[in-house]
Amino acid sequence: MYLRWKFFYYRDCFEGTPPDEIYKGLAKAIKCEELEPLSMTNIKMEAYTFSILDLMAKAKLSMMDNDNEFYEVIELMDAIIPYNSNGFYYKLIYELFKWKCKCRVSIKEIIEYKRKNKKVHEGMVHSEGLHIDAALSFYLNEIGMVKQARKLLLSVRDNGFTTGIVNQYLNSTNTLNYEGDNGK
Repeated sequence: MYLRWKFFYYRDCFEGTPPDEIYKGLAKAIKCEELEPLSMTNIKMEAYTFSILDLMAKAKLSMMDNDNEFYEVIELMDAIIPYNSNGFYYKLIYELFKWKCKCRVSIKEIIEYKRKNKKVHEGMVHSEGLHIDAALSFYLNEIGMVKQARKLLLSVRDNGFTTGIVNQYLNSTNTLNYEGDNGK
């Protein structure tokens, strides 16, 4: 009965409650021994156990703060219901969010690199750094800045840097523009 009440309480206030509070409150409720880590041998197996783990996974997905804790919850969900679609979904979204965060970090690194390294680099892929501009364009594309990425990449190409990767990205943005124009 206790886990049922906890589940409905946190489910109903999920949008208005900080995700760390939800995660900690549910972890405390579901553990047999509060100070021990989450594991199959340290959770209360009741009717609402899976549902509570599901909310914990959603809270961790919102926070994106601890890979180990997130994957522990997913593993427990899979142990209770093997190949469950919720755990699979959360894992896919978590990995996508991690990729988007990594892309943003890389964009900052590229901009900082370009700011500090303005000299000509003989013997590199492109001596004036157009390959770095192309890489910036690829990352902009990955975080959804498709128009800006395309504009930069067209400039890179028009200034003489054309590779298979450049053409592949330009073709993919052509496809996106084409689909967008036709409402697909």
